[in-house]
Amino acid sequence: MKTILSIITVICMTFSIQANDSNNPKIDKGKNLRSYFFADMSISSIKADVEANDRSYFMTGSFTAIKAPNAKQGDVAHTVDVSFRNELIISKSGNDYIQVNAQAKRNDNNSNNEFRIYVNQDNGGQGKIDKSNIKVNWKTGSTEVANKLTNVSIIYQEDSILIVGTTQKGGYTIGVTLAIAKAPVASKGFTISKTLFTGFVNAYLGNMEIKLNNYGSRYRDTAGDISWFVENESFVELGGNRFNFNIPEYTRGVRDKKYYMNNMNLNSAISSFNGDQLNLVLIFEEDGAELKGMCSNCAKFREDNAAPDYQLDDNRWNVQLNVVPFNGSLTLEVVDVSYLGDVDGAVFGELFEGIVKKTVIPIMESEFRNAFNDQRAEIARQIRTLADSANIDLASVTSITFEGGNIVLHTNRS
Repeated sequence: MKTILSIITVICMTFSIQANDSNNPKIDKGKNLRSYFFADMSISSIKADVEANDRSYFMTGSFTAIKAPNAKQGDVAHTVDVSFRNELIISKSGNDYIQVNAQAKRNDNNSNNEFRIYVNQDNGGQGKIDKSNIKVNWKTGSTEVANKLTNVSIIYQEDSILIVGTTQKGGYTIGVTLAIAKAPVASKGFTISKTLFTGFVNAYLGNMEIKLNNYGSRYRDTAGDISWFVENESFVELGGNRFNFNIPEYTRGVRDKKYYMNNMNLNSAISSFNGDQLNLVLIFEEDGAELKGMCSNCAKFREDNAAPDYQLDDNRWNVQLNVVPFNGSLTLEVVDVSYLGDVDGAVFGELFEGIVKKTVIPIMESEFRNAFNDQRAEIARQIRTLADSANIDLASVTSITFEGGNIVLHTNRS
């Protein structure tokens, strides 16, 4: 009797399925059945997860470069390979791309290399990768190679994306492989207050030194012109390492009035949170004229008086920083640099635009980014040491979020 009932049930189910078949889409038997139930990873899905703090994603990259030989090298090309692993993917609302800022060491000289990678999504509506708009910026020493990938192949899977491409620029031919994967699912581990973390940062950055100066002794340059310009006198000193840089002199008017940054030294550095970002306010001393004016085509006794000096009042700068996990700790990445102070002098508008906005601010932003990127491992080590002294273990932190006055530290589920 049970057997007869089972047969009747199967027959009824078969007729039911056939009756409703006209309302259901046909499944192509040539396709993998799981593709109907699991969507492949895409840029839009990554952006949605990252921007909602639902899931973190990593990128692992490998670069193999061939440098064309010069005349001295004959026919021997130089080969280099650089790779990085599990760098956190960044995404900001309103952008059509995901970004990775990575550091790696070259295999041939063990030097630190910096990568910035931008993977744009196709605006065709599917959220896939725009093959024609994958940008790679590779900085190795004083050489910087920035270009888009060509000959791109992409493999999409449910849990990963593999990108393979090439690029050529500056005598380099480079093969690039980029792998995108989900970070391990994180659980809420513990929180620390923003106030406590800023205490760690302020304790470390309290020893930072900054000097802005390109004004020196009078001399004639190679073109025979009078100048007071001194090269590479400016610096950022962080973690005991000094990063010297150059601020060019600024010339104004037909009488060759030249302006210089004159011994502007950091007085203090204080950090505080503004939402999810850390603001580092740099307060410089106000001792004399920070912008020194000199006239190179005037009579020698008038060289100083013919070009007025200017004082920078309330001489403050703001550095916006992101807090990110790194090497079993937390470190800092520079986002932006801006000037907060005022200027004493009615005719300073042009000079402020030419010297401060167009020259000094971009240089400060670049040099701060270089210094913090170079020292991010040391920053992470110092913060970990300070956290250990407060009985806070950062070793297992893989991602962070913010809730009110707290930083939520997430760890891998084991």
